[in-house]
Amino acid sequence: MALIEPSETPMTHEPAAMVLALLAHAAEQLVLMDDYLGRRGIRLHGSIHEARKAIRRFRAAFALCGAADDPRASAVDHTAQRLGRSLSKLRDAHVLVQLASKRLKGYDANGSRRPWRFVHERLKKTRDDLASATLKADPEFERRRARARALQKAFASLTCDALTPEAVLLLLRQSSARVRRAERACQQHVTQGARHRYRRRLRRLRMQLQCVTALAHEMSVPKEAQLQARWVLREALDTMPGINELDALVTALGGRQDGEMLRRVVRRLPESAHRRTLVSAIEGK
Repeated sequence: MALIEPSETPMTHEPAAMVLALLAHAAEQLVLMDDYLGRRGIRLHGSIHEARKAIRRFRAAFALCGAADDPRASAVDHTAQRLGRSLSKLRDAHVLVQLASKRLKGYDANGSRRPWRFVHERLKKTRDDLASATLKADPEFERRRARARALQKAFASLTCDALTPEAVLLLLRQSSARVRRAERACQQHVTQGARHRYRRRLRRLRMQLQCVTALAHEMSVPKEAQLQARWVLREALDTMPGINELDALVTALGGRQDGEMLRRVVRRLPESAHRRTLVSAIEGK
């Protein structure tokens, strides 16, 4: 990793304007997370998805704040991670319904649709039962929302006054290096776990670059912060893939992961003609 010469860096103040904008962006994700968890009705599953994305955006931006050595910061990050994981089963159940629905729409209105209609209805019931049980245990997601609000307060109490654009650039490069290591591990050990880890790191780097890009171009961001973010972005993209390339990789790996998840569910179905038809369709036989 190349060192950054002082002459190459932008003029900064303490705390750097970009860092203040970065912290504001991260804080906004926590507010969005709470808002999404408060939505109900037919928007429930979409809101869960958006809440989880807000958590990931928060953690990605927070990782650029350079507070990893602060125990309080680690506690904030771990709390956000646990909150996101508490919604994972609900999200996965909904993804399976969407996958089955997509398969169902791909067939003509004849007997070939029957197996997919069967699995779609089964998965939809599983999803809805899980949502009902989750909301019974945590009505209106109030417990999770209370944790989200506590997270906002804990995050607001942290300070990153010493962080500079140069430090943000270094953290971005470290994130990119983790992507490369995960890619090599995935090539050496082609396992589901290795692919999943590679996808997570790709997604985080993409979100971090998206965050810096937003700071560089959004009109609501102070001019000094925009200039610092543009410098970071320009330097970063000299040594790492861009957002579009990362997005394509994340999408491809995600599609494969979703397909494997659907295959596992279908293989667990009771032995029947439906099951055999579905397995053959998924595996392209």
